[in-house]
Amino acid sequence: MVLSAFFSIAIPGLACTVVYPTETVGQNFKVKISGFDGSMAGLPVGLYVGGVSKVQAVTDKDGLARFRGVQPGLYFVSPDHGAGISGGAQVEVKRAESREISLSLNWPSEKPVLARSLKGTIHWSNWNPGQSEPKMSIELLEGISGRVLDKTNTDGNGAFEFQEVARGLYFLRVDSDGLIAVSVTPGAPAERLDVNIGMTSCGLYYADRSLCPPANVHLDRLGGHVVDVTGGAISNADIFLLDAGGTLVQQARTDNTGSFASPRPPDGTYQLLVRSNGFSASHATLTFDSNGGGSPLEFQLGINGQCGQINIQ
Repeated sequence: MVLSAFFSIAIPGLACTVVYPTETVGQNFKVKISGFDGSMAGLPVGLYVGGVSKVQAVTDKDGLARFRGVQPGLYFVSPDHGAGISGGAQVEVKRAESREISLSLNWPSEKPVLARSLKGTIHWSNWNPGQSEPKMSIELLEGISGRVLDKTNTDGNGAFEFQEVARGLYFLRVDSDGLIAVSVTPGAPAERLDVNIGMTSCGLYYADRSLCPPANVHLDRLGGHVVDVTGGAISNADIFLLDAGGTLVQQARTDNTGSFASPRPPDGTYQLLVRSNGFSASHATLTFDSNGGGSPLEFQLGINGQCGQINIQ
């Protein structure tokens, strides 16, 4: 079985990117959530500023979340869900805007995998048949609420099982980070799940590496900025540079303008991790050599498990 990438628009040689639409709304507006065939009632939807949920509404049976009397400003609107798989958009609330529009978002971003049960195997993308691998922890999350229902671990062959699971939407959270949406349906073609997962350049998980290749940026220095989806600076974000074996080589932190700079490491290929509380971590593969670019990087961090962007300024 092949799963498609969550949240992905692949840009060769750069990063897995999500493009957020922008909409101007009045102080009263509705958000329409669609994309799942079952009931959408009870899904929390939040208006975020700087990765923090400021205003929340809950969808009704028609998938509508209604916001009333929202203060003017720039917000990021997204389902406020523990699983983190969500569509999103930027909204600018204006007092002078009189229209009560309905903003449409898909959730989950990709159609869930159909299966008759929640048992099967999960392997990392570099796994080879017959090869044992470390156990992975798996949490079972209820679809709409995001509530953790059960926990288990894979065995040395990647096998797992959650017993007596009723029909409905669920999320499997793998090793506290990777997420797989599954719709348990009695008539589904697949009786068991058979999933190979990997990590995108922005820390999200996918099954087919060709759909979202890791970023590989060539540089002759290391520095740049970390911002949120509105372009606002993120201070005190951590930047970790690791070698091919996963050993920490350098560490830096952004200042109050979101800027950072770090000494140039020896020529070679490294992994860069950028993270800040309330945001999704961003990952990139960086190669340093004398022919690399000198322009600073801009890391735009997403929220709620969404992929951000990596830009060369």
